[in-house]
Amino acid sequence: MNFRAQIFASAIFLTTAATSMAGLIGSPVTLTTSQTGGTTITAGSSSTVGSGSEFSYCLGPNSNNCVSSGVTSGIDISDNVIDFFFTGGTFETDGSFTLVLSGFNVPITGVTASSTTVGFPFSLISFDSSSITFTGTPSAVAPTTPFNSSSVTLPNRPSGGSSYDAVGGSSASFAVTTDTAEAPEPASIALVGLGATLIGLVQYRRRARQ
Repeated sequence: MNFRAQIFASAIFLTTAATSMAGLIGSPVTLTTSQTGGTTITAGSSSTVGSGSEFSYCLGPNSNNCVSSGVTSGIDISDNVIDFFFTGGTFETDGSFTLVLSGFNVPITGVTASSTTVGFPFSLISFDSSSITFTGTPSAVAPTTPFNSSSVTLPNRPSGGSSYDAVGGSSASFAVTTDTAEAPEPASIALVGLGATLIGLVQYRRRARQ
């Protein structure tokens, strides 16, 4: 193998070796919320996947937008996991709520539940390459205290009514797999450029000697 071929092969090897797997960190994401029946939920928003929680919202019905009643909720997205957090409880209600996470710029190939301690039905509905949909419904078992604050009571609440019960805190985690296509890192691109420069230099010197 001549010197030019060796340089070219080395550059290709280094480019292939120094690549990074695609994940959700750095991707834009939008939360869209909707509800049916007596369930209430605050509007979604847009964010970028990074450290810390990307979204927070209030699930009801409640008396004061999750200040002392309702279910305070949050979503924390990492490279390959989506975590949901819930705490508090709601008034008696029916219906359901839906959460749609969309706008991911990395193709999603799979979403599976990994753990859940949510006190009401909460589950994955569907996903495609750029969005994931979840839904929740009230539980038929009323919480002991239907508020974030244990000092607040609801005397006229019928026993056994349905509600969103997350008193004491609960959570759900979903593992996300993305397209395994790899993208070259900046250092790898620089190596290719260096290899090309060396090849050009070798060719120039050969021509100069002829």
